[in-house]
Amino acid sequence: MEFRTFLALLIFLWQSFGIYGFNLDTASPEVFDGPPMSEYFGYSVALHSQQNKYWVMVGAPLSNVTGVDGSTLTKYGAVYRCEYPGSQCQAIKIDDRSARTQSASNEVWDIEVKTGQWIGGSVYSTGTNGRALACAPRYVYRNVPNNDGLHYYWLLGKCFLISEDLSATRDERVPCMSEQKGNNYYGYCEAGISAEYTVGYDQDVVMGAVGIARWKGGVWVSPFSVGGGSPTYTVSPQDQINDGDYMGYSVTSGHFSSPSSTELVGGAPRGAELKGKVIIYNYDISNDQQQQISVSSPLPQPKNIPTGTYFGSVLCAVDLDEDEFSDILVGAPYYTHKKDEGRVYIYLNNGQGALNLQDDVLEGDKAYNAHFGAAIAAVGDLNKDGFQDVAVGAPFEGEDGSGAVYIYHGSSRGIETRYRQKIVGSKIKPGIKMFGVSISGGVDVDQNEYPDIAVGAYRSEQAVIVRTRSIVNVEGEIRLSKSQITLESNDSVCDVDGAKHKCLNMTVVFQYTDQVSSTNSQGLDNLRYSVELDKGKESDVLRRMFFWNPTTKKKTFIMSGTYNISAQNQKYSLPTETVYLLDKNEVADVGSRLTFDLSFSLPATGCNGLCPVLNSYLLDNYRGTVAFRKKCKNQLACVPDLAVDGHILYSPSTLDLKEVRIGVVREFTVMLTVTNKVDDSAYYSTITMTLPADLDYIGPTQFIECERDDPYNGTVDVTCNVGNPLLGKVTRKFGIKFAPGSVKENFRIEVIASSQDQDANDKDNEKAFIVPVTFEADLEVKGSTKQDQVVYTGPVKDNIDILESIGPEVVTTLTVRNKGPSTVDGTKVTVNFPSLFKSSDPKSYLLYLVVVELEGASGTCDAKVNPLGLRESNSTDATEDNKQSRRRRDAENMLLGCRTASCSSFSCNLGQLKLGDKVDIKMTFRLWINTLIKELDPPKAVDLETTAKIKVPSIITQPNLNNDQATIITTAKPAQTEAQKKKVAWWVILLSVLGGVLLVGGVVAGLYKLGFFKRKRVKDISGPMEESEPMTQTK
Repeated sequence: MEFRTFLALLIFLWQSFGIYGFNLDTASPEVFDGPPMSEYFGYSVALHSQQNKYWVMVGAPLSNVTGVDGSTLTKYGAVYRCEYPGSQCQAIKIDDRSARTQSASNEVWDIEVKTGQWIGGSVYSTGTNGRALACAPRYVYRNVPNNDGLHYYWLLGKCFLISEDLSATRDERVPCMSEQKGNNYYGYCEAGISAEYTVGYDQDVVMGAVGIARWKGGVWVSPFSVGGGSPTYTVSPQDQINDGDYMGYSVTSGHFSSPSSTELVGGAPRGAELKGKVIIYNYDISNDQQQQISVSSPLPQPKNIPTGTYFGSVLCAVDLDEDEFSDILVGAPYYTHKKDEGRVYIYLNNGQGALNLQDDVLEGDKAYNAHFGAAIAAVGDLNKDGFQDVAVGAPFEGEDGSGAVYIYHGSSRGIETRYRQKIVGSKIKPGIKMFGVSISGGVDVDQNEYPDIAVGAYRSEQAVIVRTRSIVNVEGEIRLSKSQITLESNDSVCDVDGAKHKCLNMTVVFQYTDQVSSTNSQGLDNLRYSVELDKGKESDVLRRMFFWNPTTKKKTFIMSGTYNISAQNQKYSLPTETVYLLDKNEVADVGSRLTFDLSFSLPATGCNGLCPVLNSYLLDNYRGTVAFRKKCKNQLACVPDLAVDGHILYSPSTLDLKEVRIGVVREFTVMLTVTNKVDDSAYYSTITMTLPADLDYIGPTQFIECERDDPYNGTVDVTCNVGNPLLGKVTRKFGIKFAPGSVKENFRIEVIASSQDQDANDKDNEKAFIVPVTFEADLEVKGSTKQDQVVYTGPVKDNIDILESIGPEVVTTLTVRNKGPSTVDGTKVTVNFPSLFKSSDPKSYLLYLVVVELEGASGTCDAKVNPLGLRESNSTDATEDNKQSRRRRDAENMLLGCRTASCSSFSCNLGQLKLGDKVDIKMTFRLWINTLIKELDPPKAVDLETTAKIKVPSIITQPNLNNDQATIITTAKPAQTEAQKKKVAWWVILLSVLGGVLLVGGVVAGLYKLGFFKRKRVKDISGPMEESEPMTQTK
């Protein structure tokens, strides 16, 4: 029964930590209920502030709206502003007018449909004193019937730019309104299914539109401006996506290639054959003459990801490690272990523009049908450690479907993959449903200098503000008047109710600082503390010391109370307490130390406002110890003499390695020898190893106890108990295993041997190991082309306005492969290709670069693609005379490379390539035919030479440099013209014909001589046969 009670207590504590583990306050949430007829209230949320007013914007996309004339506009959708503090919500005036009509052919026609337009399907705010928007992705435009009498429904979608005080709409964005309609074009955009303002100074409007061009989808960008003319729009190209991919289902932006640049990100959850796809786009809309969005690179897809996870349906760009480069979290809410548990993938920026997919993922508690990752939000620095934190929603978690939100903290290494807090919807308010379907953060609504979060729960039509509690750092200390006790001596004796006992004094000391402001003069009240003596003993009978209560005349083993700390950065001592030991004959255990365990906590309620919370990254318990001094050689104290020595073994041992070779050495062992050189025993003998926190600790090779502390300032301590005691003249040998982890340079391991007593000679108590680290990898680059040979022909074209009119397509691919053994991050590939026939003529184009695609790994390329901004043909059945040819190149062909023509170059910075990984850089060019026709008279064959060279980071050693360059040759030959065909002489044709006739005649004559034409004819058996001889009758 005791075990079950203990187990239940453990479960309770674990659950309490998950729900109330850190500083988001779940005891007093602000819950907003949707007003009447506000259907789907909580579908989307966004925290917003203006001056000293704070709101949560709440989308209710199926809400009824009251029109300007007082009528009810059914299911227009609405966005409510719910002010904090308070519990009331008011509808923002966005669209309260009836659908427009237009007269045509003596009839009045509805030219738009607003019922079901889903205003509030997405809402967004840039936060404190920020900009806000809301979208209606199902807005329908109809126009009037066409000449055939057809009255179409065009599902365009639109977004509304809302005033900073959330009072009304300031402008609209309908990017597909002026575009060509139809299934192949922009008739079913659904613009605004996702929408944000871009990061950075400009804060342009970015909208996802999943229905462009047969549901390929795309991303629209429009500069932020209110009034002053029609807004302009730029749409992403259709590169690297296919029909039905739903590009734009989610959008975000960030600083990926540099801290000063801004790139867009679009998610296509049905891309890559339903496995999902995410693409980063470069964009520049600062130049009105040439607004352009181009593909930068796709994110590397997780290996072995199954279909249907909806990878890419949720995106969150956030600088997790505070290096000024944005990282990306990608949700896959339908990822399945059993059913739709959900998962979030982590992409960390390597500081060179490449986003590396991490091996670790976020999965919450892997709850059945949770849809973890259905919402992801950067919520600011909740714990004020200098790193951005993230909230992830699991809206279907729990048997009752109440939902949950998980809090993850950013760190110098990216993101902690174990959540710090779990907020369960049913604990916020009973009956809540789908808590976590939408999340927003980053705004401090209660002005306590900590950002708060808002969470939507549209199934129960509610929205919740969860506030963040301030954090204090409390350090405790137990000061003891003695570090050792000799039971046999007569010193330190105190009187207890007439009896003599060995005793010592204990003082508890506290100090605190505020996590945000170390100069705040406010004190800290109601710090609860307790000190327990001999905590590890199984019963009070086995405890060897006690407190004495003079009032009750009884022994106690726990002292507790509350204390008020007046100010920060000062140490405050509690009144000194006396601790008494049992009589020496009653102390059964003198081998283990006496322990004094201090623990402390803060109340969760009863404060003026939200109660502060202790920093969970710091200890809330401390231990003091006192050892029993042992007699040695008739002395009152032992005098041991410890010495430590050792060496390092690298695995695999067959290679006889002398360093940690990344990619080869999977683990190494620090072999230690600890010797007590004298006769006196060494009690509580330990070794302490100090090593880089980037190393992965595995454990000891022999049966000794070791404990790894938490990292501090980039290092970590591992303490191992060598013996208690380690007898005199005894040696112990053992090893401690480590894995290289993420070390990137040579490192140092320090080992110190110690015991409870002063060492006779401490000069040999320390040992330091300098561990070399090397990286070795063989990277190779190879080139290939889809067309070894292309054909060009005239005449010269006067007007080139589409890509297809330039000339035939030339597709080349560079493949970079890591042959190992080390992982390489930051490889640079430089590509040169002949872009101009001669540098003096900027219009003498040769290879015109249209698209650069990266596949297989992360990376970014700085190529200037399609610099003239030529569009593709709208024809869906366009074909090109561009058949692949593998003919041998003629040595007499004219070579057009960087020495004989003018080259352009670009570089690609690649992300992490592990052993065996490869990345393809696919380049699509157009051969500029006009240049060849003009410059080559008569036309001749030319060899177009593209070259590539790779450069690895300086820390990488390459054993083979011969495969670091590649050359791709594409031959362009002129087509044979009619004039060239007429150059064949008439007599050559005549002789050819006569020769053919003579050859056929000779063959016929030969066959005649051989009797070929005198063969017997086959007898006609089509009529009835006559018997030449009567058939004999058998008996």
